[in-house]
Amino acid sequence: PTSQAQAQAQAAAREPLEWADCMVRDTRSFRFAPGNFRKDKKLVLQVVKKDGNQLQFVTGELAADRDIVMEAVRRTGGAIRFADPSVQADKEICLAAVSNDGMSLQFCGREQREEPEVILAALRQNGLAFSLV
Repeated sequence: PTSQAQAQAQAAAREPLEWADCMVRDTRSFRFAPGNFRKDKKLVLQVVKKDGNQLQFVTGELAADRDIVMEAVRRTGGAIRFADPSVQADKEICLAAVSNDGMSLQFCGREQREEPEVILAALRQNGLAFSLV
């Protein structure tokens, strides 16, 4: 699958609009995109809305962009592990992450891992998150 995504990304490299279309259709191609595409907030938002784990391939300050991280964790709670530590410390981001995947509590900032509201949200989503408390 990755080689197919890589081939699609390389084929689309000739035209910027083809790149963008390719990444939105098949988010796996995002990892092969040139850096300027991974810095495009609008495009990154479209990609992480479809696959939050693509946050790991976001470059620069967008990994600390609250809007982008929020969209990623709403889709895939565990994507918080790829966020900048400053955003991992954000209560609202952590609540969104653990509401999607209780086990993502382990990737929240220390203060949030001790926050009762965040802990309860994690436990509601997945009782196994108790092992993280």
